[in-house]
Amino acid sequence: MKVLKILNKISGDDNLSFLSKGIVISFGSQGLAFVLSTFLHIFIARTAGPENYGIYAYAVSWTLLFAMMSKFGFVPSVLRFVASYEANGKWGLLKGIIIKSHQISFALNIVFGSISFIILLIVRKEIGVSISNVLLVSILLGTGMTHLQIIASSLLSLRKVFLSKLVTPVLRPLILFIFAGGFLFLRGDKITGLEIITFDVITHFILILIGAVFLYRNVPVMVRSVKAEFATKVWIKVTFPLFLLSALHLVIAQTDIIMVGSLSGLKDAGIYNAVVKLCFIITFSLISVNSVIAPLISRFYSLGKSDEIKKIFRFTRVLLAMISLPLGAFLFLLSDFCLSVFGDIFINGSTSLKIMVIGKLVTVIAGPIGFLYSMTGHHNSALKVFGISAIMNIALNFIFIRLWGMDGAALASTITIIFWNLTLIFLSKKKFGFSI
Repeated sequence: MKVLKILNKISGDDNLSFLSKGIVISFGSQGLAFVLSTFLHIFIARTAGPENYGIYAYAVSWTLLFAMMSKFGFVPSVLRFVASYEANGKWGLLKGIIIKSHQISFALNIVFGSISFIILLIVRKEIGVSISNVLLVSILLGTGMTHLQIIASSLLSLRKVFLSKLVTPVLRPLILFIFAGGFLFLRGDKITGLEIITFDVITHFILILIGAVFLYRNVPVMVRSVKAEFATKVWIKVTFPLFLLSALHLVIAQTDIIMVGSLSGLKDAGIYNAVVKLCFIITFSLISVNSVIAPLISRFYSLGKSDEIKKIFRFTRVLLAMISLPLGAFLFLLSDFCLSVFGDIFINGSTSLKIMVIGKLVTVIAGPIGFLYSMTGHHNSALKVFGISAIMNIALNFIFIRLWGMDGAALASTITIIFWNLTLIFLSKKKFGFSI
């Protein structure tokens, strides 16, 4: 309650009332999602074993890259434009961008899916039939991820925080656990990477139907009856650099897992993925705040309220530090215990976890710095920083993994994280006229 009072004192604006309520809802739903997701991954790791778990983690990492290509930057673009159009009552354009984002993304799904299918058939013998089958099914998973995330972004931009969180991080692990657990109960044997990825595909398409119903029921009434307007050239002009920004961010986030799997083996990839999942304990607070603050930044920027952006940004950084520092200390000091819940062999990732904690704390304390750039039209500046960071991350991972295995991957990722956060903070005073 004290947090709510402080937030409401920042400004009397209705949007900040949404911020105070949204943060509470987002924290609650994100916390529930973390518990469900962690339980699901522990279940998979223990029942499938580190190698099958590693295959699943490896496939999901590639799937995220595929989905990123297909989304073409429409997730942050929808978040930015829908919030702006609603604030200014441009209902035709609001309807248009939601429709167009799905149309373009579906076309890209077909293009990239076909290319991926052909490539996997060509290299099928080299990478192994079992891994190839998992990656083939994951093409469908990428399609599901693409459209589900656009729906969730649309709900979030309409300030439906709970529904946005419900269709992505909350219901997905719950439904997937029901499928996997039920299958394991009936068969009574180990679950394979192919079976897990198949259940994940089914789960995503169920959630797309649920999310579509939520979106239809929660768009403003005027949007349902108005004729859709399309400003495709404008959207593409903004969406393309946002796509590149999202792509580089995802490359930075997934390079370590993919390269550990390629250079150090799938067993190490499974252990390393458990490390990454545990670090979500630290970053979930930032993700929760990001989902609430992003549409507000877009609204304030479109209305010329830079002082409001400054106030809410500074407050969220303090709030994030208060939450993340104790959690980071817990993971750092009890790394062996935390990893042991996945299985005794996962304790081998203890050093990696300690290194990763440092990088994640820097990310959280820096605050929603990426959204500050992307939601205010300064994405090109952020693009340069992330471009350098992505190249640095790949190079460091290639060198460090060969030297120190998964610990090297953690070190490479942490160095990259610290670099791009500090660089964006350094540039912010020049871009926004205030120090963050």
